Amino acid sequence: MRDTMDILQMAVFGALNGNLSYNSANVPVYDEKKEVGQNDNLYVLLSTQQENDNPQTSDAFITDSSIDIEIMHKTGFEVSKKVLNNISNQILEILIPTPSTNGMAVQNLFQIQNVRRTASITRNLSISETQSILQKIITISAQIVEQNP
Repeated sequence: MRDTMDILQMAVFGALNGNLSYNSANVPVYDEKKEVGQNDNLYVLLSTQQENDNPQTSDAFITDSSIDIEIMHKTGFEVSKKVLNNISNQILEILIPTPSTNGMAVQNLFQIQNVRRTASITRNLSISETQSILQKIITISAQIVEQNP
């Protein structure tokens, strides 16, 4: 059995990086933390991951895996979830284009199956009287099947 957190993280990053935009501008995707020197007011973080063993019903290892995708938007006076919801819709359309398919590349000797959104939450963090950071966290869950070579 192999650790599958990297498998899901790489698949989500590969699907989203370079494919998200707002007002014709690219929305960057970072792993855990925004890179030093980047001044983006709108970006996506791949955040908390969790794994649980799934009961083995075949000769393959199956892991229930999830990843939190955080959409961060630093705003001025006016606060609106419109931008967060736009990016959220793009993410879901890329990762789960139909109920029976997913938009992630197949990994060597692994399958990513049963991709679904299992949770979503929004938050508003005030950083001053005139600025806020709006955050939307989408939890994407899937089963990772490790195939025998």
